[in-house]
Amino acid sequence: MIFLKDNRYIKYELITNERYRWSYEIKNKTLYLNIPKKCDAETLERFLCREFDHVYNMMHDKEYKKFYGKKVVHYLGKTYFAKTKKANKNEMVIDGDTITIYCKEDTWSQHKAIYRRYLKLAVEKTIARYYHDVEYDFKDIKIPQIMVKGLKSKKCWGWNSGDIICLERELGRYDEKYIKAVLYHELCHCYILEHNEAFYQLMDKKMKNGSALDKELDKIIYVDEF
Repeated sequence: MIFLKDNRYIKYELITNERYRWSYEIKNKTLYLNIPKKCDAETLERFLCREFDHVYNMMHDKEYKKFYGKKVVHYLGKTYFAKTKKANKNEMVIDGDTITIYCKEDTWSQHKAIYRRYLKLAVEKTIARYYHDVEYDFKDIKIPQIMVKGLKSKKCWGWNSGDIICLERELGRYDEKYIKAVLYHELCHCYILEHNEAFYQLMDKKMKNGSALDKELDKIIYVDEF
């Protein structure tokens, strides 16, 4: 397939996945784009427009690729360049616009594991920061236990089993307001199980613009190298 912009074009191939994940790889001047199965044409076009110049230059400009072909990751709604270094302990350090991942084993899988650990920690810290709000806004119910995991078998950002609410650790890539919106979404299921008009009205009552943030989340596209 071809995407045209300003009399320039890029060739791309689409691969779909069952989760809300975006990733891409450039090979032989072709963009291989892995997108969510339920992605609509408008969201895909918005992504291609936003990333066009970067992808085009990575394909055709060797000097650009040399200086700007860096790994990029997202953490709590901000974009960072990513570096990896071998060290005596595993940790992630933020310095300005750069995230450095230190690890004992200098492998891609280890870098990814450390990065995911910090994504989980970001979600847990956000939950702790808003927990007093949760206790006040949902004081008429028994608040379930809240956990953060990688929901490998789920096609959503969280779930509520009644006794336990589990949030996806990948939410750590997003701004805190979206993490709070997903948490409130799952808490509202303690009152209403279905995703109907009454459910979203309740969400907006519990959190200002909660339903809008909840729906907006799936239209934000973060492509991380880890």
